[in-house]
Amino acid sequence: MQTLSEVVRALRTEVAAALADGGALPDGCRVEADRVVATIGFAIVSGPDETSSRRPPRFVVAGESVAAHTLRVEFAVRDCGGGASSISNGRAVEEPAPVAMAAVDAGRAVEILSSVFGAPGFDSSARASVFRETLVALEPGDARRLIESLAEGAPTGDRGFDHARHLVRRVIASGPASVDVGVAALRGLFRDHDASGILSLVGERWRTQHDWLE
Repeated sequence: MQTLSEVVRALRTEVAAALADGGALPDGCRVEADRVVATIGFAIVSGPDETSSRRPPRFVVAGESVAAHTLRVEFAVRDCGGGASSISNGRAVEEPAPVAMAAVDAGRAVEILSSVFGAPGFDSSARASVFRETLVALEPGDARRLIESLAEGAPTGDRGFDHARHLVRRVIASGPASVDVGVAALRGLFRDHDASGILSLVGERWRTQHDWLE
């Protein structure tokens, strides 16, 4: 019967091998094991001559009839869609700068954003400023991921990301549209256009409350 320490050492080796990098994913994404949780049933045993209270107990892995063993691996997606460069064939490749929206696209984007913040002006600029500053502060590529996850309520385990999502949902809830309508509008917009272009447009059209007072 194998001891608990033997099984844990062997399990660590097997998990490390199983989680070795399997190759590149689209858009420069990496999938990392964020948490590995193993549940191992064990038993405390002693032989006929191990009656001394000073002798340490022996821990062995329990048989299948005694306990079930489970292994749960929680994955996290990293570096999707962002950064100034990505890795391709082992070398750094510069990504193109965001393309500014065409006038017709910008006009349509302003209509969509106005349904979320309200038309550009003093009152709506507060919502727009919180929205823009929250997304700009995220890691590259996370702005679009956050917008896509707005309809989800479960925590991701990333406190900074979850707090940013909470702020954006509050911005939407305080605007003229319902949360569901606002979320759907933003998800469609961010799927069609580069996040940095949208945030630049927000800054240009809604500005800040201080700007509106000048």
